[in-house]
Amino acid sequence: MMTDLIKRVIASCSWRMRRLRFAAAHEWLRSPPYVLRYAGFDLLYNPGNALALRYCLNGAYEPEVERYLESALKPGSVVVDAGANIGFFSLAVLGKSEGATVHGFEPSPGSMDFQIHDTSYGAYDGFRDTGYAGVGESRTIKVPVTTLDIYAKQVGLDRLDLLKIDVEGAELFVLRGAREVLSSLHPTVLFEVGHQNLRPFGILPSDLYKFFEDVGYRVMSLNQRALSEVDFGHASIAEHEFIALPKTELAGGQSV
Repeated sequence: MMTDLIKRVIASCSWRMRRLRFAAAHEWLRSPPYVLRYAGFDLLYNPGNALALRYCLNGAYEPEVERYLESALKPGSVVVDAGANIGFFSLAVLGKSEGATVHGFEPSPGSMDFQIHDTSYGAYDGFRDTGYAGVGESRTIKVPVTTLDIYAKQVGLDRLDLLKIDVEGAELFVLRGAREVLSSLHPTVLFEVGHQNLRPFGILPSDLYKFFEDVGYRVMSLNQRALSEVDFGHASIAEHEFIALPKTELAGGQSV
C-alpha cells in the first residue's frame, strides 16, 4: 500500500515538474494565445488546452499515431482531419509528408485561429453531453454542418489517402456522411473510439464495426493486426486509435 502511494506521489511530482518546465518555456511572461513549436510549425493554443498538455507530458501529440504516420504517409498525401482541434494532427501530417494537403474541420470556436474550415463535419445534428466539460463549463453553440460526401463534390475532391476522425463519440455519423467517398476514393480511415464517448450517442462499438463491414473495410489495430468484432469491442473499452482499410487493398500492402 505504502509503495503504491509513493509511486503515485512520485508520478504526480514528475507531472508537475514537466508542466512547470512547459509553462516556463511557452507561457510565462506571455499573453494568450500561446505559441509552441511543433512539427516545424508555430502552433497557437489557448490556456488549458488538453492537447497542448498532452504534448507537454509526452513530447508528442500522440506517439503511437505519429509512429503510424511515419510508416504510412508518402509525399503528396491528401488527408481529411475531422475533429482537428488546434491542429496537432494536421501539422504532423504536413511535417511528415512533403507536399501534403490537409482539409481540417473543427466546430469548436476556441480552435478557429488554426482552422481553414469553420464547419462541423458529419451527418449528425443535435447536442450530446459527453461528460468532458468541467462543472459550469458546458455551453451549447450552433455551427453549420455538412458531410464529407457533400464537401467532396463541392471542392472536386478526387483523391483522399487518409481520413482521420476524432469527434468524441460521433464517428459513426461522420462515416455515414462519407459512404460515397469511402466507396470511390478508398481512403485509409484512422479513428479514435471509446465506450465513454459513444455512450451519449447511443452507439456501440459493434455499430462501427458493422458499418465498416458493410462498406468493405477491415478494422485493424495501429500495427495492422486484423480485429474481430469481439476484439474491437474489448479494445475500445478505453479510448484507443484504430485503422480501417479497404479489404480490396489489403492484399497489396498499404501506404497513404
